[in-house]
Amino acid sequence: MREEQKIVIERTEKALDRNNARYIACMQHSASYGMLAVRSAFILNGAALFALPPVYISLLREAPQQEPSLLYLPATMFVLGIVFAALCAGGAYINFQIGALSERFEKNTESINIIKYNDNQYYERNEKIYDDYIKEIQPSIAKISRWVTGTAWVSLLFGILSFVLFFIGCYFAGGALFYT
Repeated sequence: MREEQKIVIERTEKALDRNNARYIACMQHSASYGMLAVRSAFILNGAALFALPPVYISLLREAPQQEPSLLYLPATMFVLGIVFAALCAGGAYINFQIGALSERFEKNTESINIIKYNDNQYYERNEKIYDDYIKEIQPSIAKISRWVTGTAWVSLLFGILSFVLFFIGCYFAGGALFYT
């Protein structure tokens, strides 16, 4: 390999390392924001559920004939909010695991392309092995990409639904408290 090719390979590897570092930093920020949102959904729904017994006791002081069934609907909304927050967290975990697998396949393909364009002699000696590998993993990469996208959207939907259920539960709890 010529000295010029070595320099090109080193520069390419450094550029890939910088891009990879940026990508990792962005993913870490994204994951921390996601964890904050899921934690908030758990805390909001859990705290609201925890606050319902004192609300019921307050209702009994105001109107002793009130039935506990008045707060069943808000309690159900808060419990479902906790369940959907848990589903959101589980979906996000699966999403990151599938994403890591996808990243591994893509990095292998990038490595082969670097070898192909910068060390032609080595690539030509092993061309069949590399080409077979790329042909074998291309369908897998496409499937994995769809799974990554799908699990991300499902997790996001579960997270949003958790917050929506919190607000619906608050609406009905407020109605039980103020309109009796």
